[in-house]
Amino acid sequence: FSPSFGQFLPLFISPIFLFTLYLLNLSLLWVSLAFWCFEVVIFFFVWFSITFTKYRLFSNRVTVDVGFLNKSSRSIPFSAINNVSSESNLFQRPFNIGNIRIDSATGQSREVFLLGVSDPENISEMIFRLKEKK
Repeated sequence: FSPSFGQFLPLFISPIFLFTLYLLNLSLLWVSLAFWCFEVVIFFFVWFSITFTKYRLFSNRVTVDVGFLNKSSRSIPFSAINNVSSESNLFQRPFNIGNIRIDSATGQSREVFLLGVSDPENISEMIFRLKEKK
């Protein structure tokens, strides 16, 4: 599974501040052009983030793969997972997406975040059930 597009929705709303430049006597044409250029850049950033981030559940581990040019992968065996929790903020809740935090006892970084996951409660419960089986 991958991050959800709705995770990045606030980024598309944020460039509205550009229209305040219109109030400063800048031409509406330039403000509109700046707005749409900003939106296109954000769209491609979001598309790359979603396309090149993969979360995978195996029978014995959770794997997070990230990257396009510089790929990195992180695997956490279920035996090393201490806690699984999910959270949804105000912007994520209407779209039934959220973040999952996996605390582990391995390596330097002891936690992994799965950002923008659809139906985070069920996914975190599934991870916890798989962990309990092991």
